[in-house]
Amino acid sequence: MRTHIIFECPQHDEARHIIYMAAPDRHIGTLLGTKKGIDGLAVFLRQMKAFRKPPAPTPASPPPLLAEDDPAS
Repeated sequence: MRTHIIFECPQHDEARHIIYMAAPDRHIGTLLGTKKGIDGLAVFLRQMKAFRKPPAPTPASPPPLLAEDDPAS
């Protein structure tokens, strides 16, 4: 899955050049095993927002009380 996102996923084609500059051999070992590779991967991930969790849903507000629901009425 990770290698797909980094090297193959069409959603990230626009930033893939960053990966290819960091790891010209297109090998995950080069990407994760060299400073240039790690720096390039960090730039790629930041730019593409890959591997980020979606924001937590915000709780819905309760519906407003209607006059017939108001215990003070």
